[in-house]
Amino acid sequence: AGEQPDNVANIIFRSNEPSYVAGYVAGMVTKSNIIGFMGGVQNYIVEDFYCGFAAGVERAEKERGVDIEILVDYTGSFLDVDLGYASALSMYDAGADIVYQVAGTCGTGAIDAADVRGKYVIGVDVDQSYLAPDAVIFSVVKHIPQAVCDTSLLYKAGEDFSGQTISLGYAEGDYVGLAGYMEDVIPESVIRKAGEIEKEIAEGKITLETKLEVSVAAQELKLLKDTPTDLCSLYISIPFCPSRCAYCSFVSYTSERLLSLLNDYLVKLKIEVTEIFNLIREKGY
Repeated sequence: AGEQPDNVANIIFRSNEPSYVAGYVAGMVTKSNIIGFMGGVQNYIVEDFYCGFAAGVERAEKERGVDIEILVDYTGSFLDVDLGYASALSMYDAGADIVYQVAGTCGTGAIDAADVRGKYVIGVDVDQSYLAPDAVIFSVVKHIPQAVCDTSLLYKAGEDFSGQTISLGYAEGDYVGLAGYMEDVIPESVIRKAGEIEKEIAEGKITLETKLEVSVAAQELKLLKDTPTDLCSLYISIPFCPSRCAYCSFVSYTSERLLSLLNDYLVKLKIEVTEIFNLIREKGY
């Protein structure tokens, strides 16, 4: 596939870490002791979410002294809302009271299903509680604009990220986590414990299995084939998945623009990008 250009840097998120905390919280609050995991296209990035989530559920099992079943389904799509709806609906009908959806736009179908069935769903990537306040019990988030802007500022200050893969998790700062806790459903003691677990992961006291391939250069080279990376001093890519939905493509485009326009107005750009992200979420792209 060739070599990664010197002026390209990848940012990846260790999604197994917040997913572990999500699994613990879900395992502590489930009433039916049946939880669902719905993935989009089955690949190592989505599987990284699952392996962390399953480990967190196992921790809750031991703490509660019960057996918790995890129903797993991959829709094969990040875009088909109807597939997400049908997949989640089948899990709720099979007894699940919480479903963790990691399927991009397809996952919004699972949120709809939760809302219809009066069940709970875990949001992903951003706080998705605005889509269904009575159904999204919390969300596993990645603070993508923050990561891009922080990397941009460090690059401007002289740090060289060229040709590197930057891995972000709890240890690096506020780049991953849980947001939008439904506090009338999740006990304060569980939320507090979740915070303690996040700290333990950041401090290296908890070692988690991962399916994430650290080097994603070959994959990104294919995706960047027609991208004018030579126009940028540094192009930051966010490689989520091989099939990459419109949201992810926009992130990479925004990253390119941020870096190519890097100047004293970076803070203003950060605000504008955040506003654009909010618009995209509202439109459901």
